Amino acid sequence: MLLEDAFKYYAWIKHKETNDEIAPDNIRNNINLQNEFLAKKDIIEEQFRSGQIEPIPKTYKIGRAHV
Repeated sequence: MLLEDAFKYYAWIKHKETNDEIAPDNIRNNINLQNEFLAKKDIIEEQFRSGQIEPIPKTYKIGRAHV
């Protein structure tokens, strides 16, 4: 579940950047962003379900690679 939350957090930040709802990375306070994400998690989850926020594609594999 922690990895899934990390992907959602990243997608939420990208959504905010795209919509000019966030300060540039070099001046924003990421602790405030984390607190906002946790405080509004139910609303953010609904934004994912409705398609308002698009999830980040997951490009990882679990297991061993065949050589």
